[in-house]
Amino acid sequence: MHSNRDTVSSSLVADNKFALFLAQCFQCWQSILPYCSVYFISLAYLQGYTLLAMPNSIAHTGIRPFVAISFLALITEIFAAFLFLIILQKAIALRANGFMYSQLKPVDDKLDENQEDLYDDSKINFHLISEMFLPVYLQVGFDLLCLVLFGVSEITNGLSGSQIFAVALHSSTRAVLPGFIWIGASLLIFMRRFLNRFIPVLSLIPLVILIVTVVCCLVVGNAIHNPIHSSWEYGASPLLIVLASLGGTARLMPYLVNFIQFERKSLIYFYLSIILAQITTTALNILWCYAVLSVVPQTCNEIPSSFLNESFTTGDQHCNLTLLWARDNGIIATTPLSLILYQYYPQFRWAAVLVVLFVFMTTIISYLTAGLPLMTLSNKFILSNDIVTGINESFWKKYTSLVQKTQEQSDEDLLTNSAAERQRVWMCFSEVFLQILVFLAIYLICHFGVHNFYNFANYASALTSLLFNGLFIPILFYYANSSKLGEVEVPLAVPGWLRFGALALMLIYFFMTIIDILMVAKVIKV
Repeated sequence: MHSNRDTVSSSLVADNKFALFLAQCFQCWQSILPYCSVYFISLAYLQGYTLLAMPNSIAHTGIRPFVAISFLALITEIFAAFLFLIILQKAIALRANGFMYSQLKPVDDKLDENQEDLYDDSKINFHLISEMFLPVYLQVGFDLLCLVLFGVSEITNGLSGSQIFAVALHSSTRAVLPGFIWIGASLLIFMRRFLNRFIPVLSLIPLVILIVTVVCCLVVGNAIHNPIHSSWEYGASPLLIVLASLGGTARLMPYLVNFIQFERKSLIYFYLSIILAQITTTALNILWCYAVLSVVPQTCNEIPSSFLNESFTTGDQHCNLTLLWARDNGIIATTPLSLILYQYYPQFRWAAVLVVLFVFMTTIISYLTAGLPLMTLSNKFILSNDIVTGINESFWKKYTSLVQKTQEQSDEDLLTNSAAERQRVWMCFSEVFLQILVFLAIYLICHFGVHNFYNFANYASALTSLLFNGLFIPILFYYANSSKLGEVEVPLAVPGWLRFGALALMLIYFFMTIIDILMVAKVIKV
């Protein structure tokens, strides 16, 4: 009898320990989930068009200057991300305690137990930050820059995605373009909360495929023995696209910071997640470019003689197997890569299929990821009592007598006011209309600039990124840390030397902007 009781007691103790272990594992997973989301969403965004255009930028440069520039860009962008973190914590603090922005809903210090707040991306956005810190004349410029910044990302992702779908469907890029742009736009406009939940998981797929593709290309390159030539004379060529690639994390931070708690430890882990994403991106960029260079000739003069002997390659056509040809014709770098693997090395055709699969996944997910913060520039497409200021709602507040719910009003009182309810309905429709206009502009630019993928990916993306990181981040930093806002308590202390760091960052990016202009003017070799 006693032995049976002991057995039952031991079994219950073991079950309790196992249940406790599972509960601890679940609690641990919940605590790291926001930071995993930050990391993988950042990777999903950074693995987009810049990764597909980057090998084209080193057609003359080669790998050694590219590695050096990548490390310099990494250091610069890590510091820029830290400055923006200081700006974000001040913005969150201002909204939480109502200082300057008392009409907004306070941000809870703790996440809701049901984890719904984890997927609420509307607490902080770019327009809200500009209204908090910038004077009116700079607010307009900042909002327009943010629209252009994410618009360029969507344009380049749209062009690269349409190219690969056109090849797969044996159609033209212009024929595929409407479906790619508008299907993605519909998901972003009407299913943003759903995408917030699944983008971190989906981003694992292209990451794994990219790693496998890089390994396969390195194996193929080792068998091909394609020579790689480096030239420091063209060292500036990949500089802009590398900065634009790593700078994407700073652009995503106002969107990603909504997923974490507002406390010192959470902000530190958030910043470490951003740094880890930047380091991972730098490593993948270098490995990816080296893998492509090991297979694809850089210029027409480096085409192997064996390629010219094939019946489907003539003296006039063989340049379409080079990175320089891809760059000059606005073609993604994976096109000559997959062409070489498929036509000249039949034993590696499986690798060509893997490359195409990678481009499929990375362009779709990057297009959706870049569109998420673009959507938060306007307010939420739901009829709710959440008062979240975006460009659309800000316009209604400024030019109409928008009626807001006060603490004294109940939901029933507000709903009885038919004029106010009708006004809010029209505001929601105007938000959708604004978002459709944005994607219409993106579609038209893609349609008429279908062969300008590299120009958008390198020059336009770099210029907008330089203006954002080099001009507005320092300006926002100085306004956020002015004496006027000195009494606002923030979790992370702001060292005094950061003011000089912000000035140095502005000068560095000003120099990079001049380089961008000189490259467009063909004064600097590219």
